[in-house]
Amino acid sequence: MNINSSAVEITGWEDQVLVFRRVCVDALSRNPGQRWRILFFKGGSEGNGHIAAAHFKKFAREFGAWQSDIAESKLCFGCQALRLADVEVIHGGFSSVGLRKVTATSALMAPHHPDNNFHLLNDFVLPLYDDMLKSGVLKDSRRHLFILHGSSRRFQRRVQMFGVLDQLFEAVEYPFEARVRDSGGLCFEKLVWTQGRIPNVPYYTHTEGRFGPRNSWQGVVPRFREHLFRIFSIHVNDFSAHGKQQSLLAWVPRDCRFTRPRCIVNEDAVLKGLRQKFDVIVLSFAGPGSTLEQTVRQIALTQVLAGMHGAGLAHAVFLRSGSLLVEIKDVSVREKKLFLNMASMQDIAYYMFDAFNEFRTGVGLIFQHRTIEQFRDDLWKAYLRERQMLLGTVDNRSSQCLFPIKLNRTGLSSFEESRCYLENIQGEWIQCVHYHPQCEIYKGQVE
Repeated sequence: MNINSSAVEITGWEDQVLVFRRVCVDALSRNPGQRWRILFFKGGSEGNGHIAAAHFKKFAREFGAWQSDIAESKLCFGCQALRLADVEVIHGGFSSVGLRKVTATSALMAPHHPDNNFHLLNDFVLPLYDDMLKSGVLKDSRRHLFILHGSSRRFQRRVQMFGVLDQLFEAVEYPFEARVRDSGGLCFEKLVWTQGRIPNVPYYTHTEGRFGPRNSWQGVVPRFREHLFRIFSIHVNDFSAHGKQQSLLAWVPRDCRFTRPRCIVNEDAVLKGLRQKFDVIVLSFAGPGSTLEQTVRQIALTQVLAGMHGAGLAHAVFLRSGSLLVEIKDVSVREKKLFLNMASMQDIAYYMFDAFNEFRTGVGLIFQHRTIEQFRDDLWKAYLRERQMLLGTVDNRSSQCLFPIKLNRTGLSSFEESRCYLENIQGEWIQCVHYHPQCEIYKGQVE
């Protein structure tokens, strides 16, 4: 191995992630909105730096962020792109460069809504984790993360979920452009160049199949969850070991002072009703005493996660297989299947409660007393049946189900619908009900 020459590590997933050895990045101007340059090193007559450079030119794509404070960025699909670096092959060796060298494995990632739990997880954290899996860098003991500029305003408001990155990397540096500018450039012993992934991110609907192109997302979310469990030393038993204990329900609150009108004005009354059947905890993702570890631990121990449609439901990523995710929908965002897809990725039951007919104010929804009772009773029945299925005391669910789950109904969606997912089996779109061997061919349009 030529330690002065740049090299490429073939991942087999070049559309998602590229890995290079011994490369540098420097700025071509003091303006971070202008082009910057990636340097590859030939390292003498026997070096292969030109091969790594050709690989970069062939596969690398622009980074992007939905918002950018850099005025020079050009518009792209629903976002603003950060310009792709120029490429130059240096005939000298990597060791002779007098720039700051980062010896840890370094990943370069575009920012994306760090102030929103769902988009941070879906568009940033899980794609990054997937890149680390597919490139093999999770095996490296030292890892750094460099984040591109994007929106400094959003970065300053980053949510608790951002702390996941501090657990996966020994250092997180932001913004990358400023680090390059201030030091004149950065050199990396090993650089992971993450590619733009939208729309191939886990929880948007994949027309290529349940787990996306080449089943690329299969198993990724459970591995991410278990990784965090190991970091926080969370050891949980299977649900079958809980005996006759009352179920634990974690509620995701939405304060109407900040989330109107997608909230429940009389949320306390809903919680009071649920407490007649469940042991209820109300989650908190901010404020004194609230930590990422505490949140992950609480959700790991719960059997039901429930709340209004909103970014907080993204914490369902920490639910164990066999749990229930319950999404309450109102008049807005009715056709979005984000959390149905989330449940699909990790084999948890998904239930939807349609609150379209509830009284709406400019502040939020007001649940009627009979609605609260119905929601409580329907959810309790669903939980008992899910538990009986896991314990093997009832027959597996019927293969008859509707897809997608229908709106404009009263009550909770059905047990039969709670795991209705599409899979591509031998070239046909199959509507599969998990825990049951039979499937139905889905003839309609994939949504």
